Amino acid sequence: WGVGRVLYGSVAEWICQDRKGWRKFDNFRKLLAESPPNRRFIFIGDTGSSERDLEAAERIVEAFPGVLRAVFLHVVSATERPAPQPADEVRGGVPFLYFRTYATAASKAAHHGLLGKRALSRVLAAVESDMDADTLNVRAHSHNERLLRAEIAAARSAHARPAWRDVPDLVSDLLMRSQTLPQPP
Repeated sequence: WGVGRVLYGSVAEWICQDRKGWRKFDNFRKLLAESPPNRRFIFIGDTGSSERDLEAAERIVEAFPGVLRAVFLHVVSATERPAPQPADEVRGGVPFLYFRTYATAASKAAHHGLLGKRALSRVLAAVESDMDADTLNVRAHSHNERLLRAEIAAARSAHARPAWRDVPDLVSDLLMRSQTLPQPP
């Protein structure tokens, strides 16, 4: 998958579901031990109760302060459509970011400086392309289509205009350009 070594659980965890959070924490500890010093990570999981991703992320944040740059949790529900999306929060100095679609995940990653604007545009284009190609799961005029289109539009809108933190760069660019323009006689 291009992410390095992948560590899996065991059959025992299918029987004892409550151990999954511990196993993920333990696997992260192993990956961290093999990683270069000062390497930082992004944890990606979901809110489903069987996988214990939130529990694992909380353990990692507590045990290894400063190692996670962000936690992304895909909001899922077996009973509610759409799944209720919790508010984003910060735990132990780490943003815990909740998303229903990859469009929103990419938008939040860009907002937190984890994804550039070009990469965000590519993700949004891929989400839109995949949505258009998947007529089985994303039927025309369905709730899924409306949700995806709304979240794509929201992501594009949120990143369409420069944020205030970009203003110094814009001013600097304008000053640089004005210095390279020919001076009037």
